[in-house]
Amino acid sequence: PSALASGVETCGVGGCRSENSQDHVLLQLNSPVRTKLVQSHSANPFAWQTSGNTAAAGQWCEGQEPAPEWSLKRSCLGGLDIKVMTYNLFWWNLFGQQFQNGNGGSAGKLIQASGVDAPLDFMVFQECEDSNRVLRDAGLEATHAALGIQHAIALAYRKDAWRLEGSD
Repeated sequence: PSALASGVETCGVGGCRSENSQDHVLLQLNSPVRTKLVQSHSANPFAWQTSGNTAAAGQWCEGQEPAPEWSLKRSCLGGLDIKVMTYNLFWWNLFGQQFQNGNGGSAGKLIQASGVDAPLDFMVFQECEDSNRVLRDAGLEATHAALGIQHAIALAYRKDAWRLEGSD
C-alpha cells in the first residue's frame, strides 16, 4: 500500500506543493450533481478585484484591499457539498476469525446505508486491514478507490468526482 507520510507543505501564488514525494493529493474532477452554482458579479469569477487602496503600506504584509463588492462566497462558485464518513472498524473484533469474522458484512451495510441520500465522497477508516473488503461489503468497489495509508488507516474516495494526482 501507498504511504501517506508527513511532510512540509509550501503554499504560494501557484498553489501548494509538498516536499515529501510520497504524499497523495486528491483533485476534484467534476462538480457533484448536488452542487449549487452561485453566479458571480464578475466576468471572471476567480479574478481578484481590488479597491485600489493599499493596506499596511510599507510593512511586510502590505497588500491591496479587496473591492467592497468582491467576496470569496461569490468568487469560488460556492455551494460545493462534500460527504465524508469516518469509521473505526475495530478490525480485530469485527473481522477477526476468532470473533465475528465480518459479522455478515455489517460494516459494509452501514456504510452503504449512509450513502443512500447522497454518495459518500470520502471515507476514512481506522483499524482497517483491508479497505477493499470494506468497499466490497458496501457494494462500492466499482465507484470508490481506496488508499491504504499506514498503521491500519485507509482512505477511500469517489472515483467519478475525485482522482489521485499523478495517477493518469
